[in-house]
Amino acid sequence: MKDDQIEELRSCVRKLAHDVRSPLTSIGGFARLIVESGSVTGENLEFAQLIESDVERLTEMLNNGFAVVEEKLA
Repeated sequence: MKDDQIEELRSCVRKLAHDVRSPLTSIGGFARLIVESGSVTGENLEFAQLIESDVERLTEMLNNGFAVVEEKLA
């Protein structure tokens, strides 16, 4: 690959990473607010906690995946 193609691909990966992380951050933040508010209990609290933990897990997987791609493009 040519340098300009690599840089274009690197830019696309960074944009994709940002575009995916932004909604995940919002979803995780709102789930955290629900959990910490004390306004939900029982099954609904468990759902909010599950959303929170799944967002964390998905964010970690994405970060690892994007890091591998960035490393390969270096």
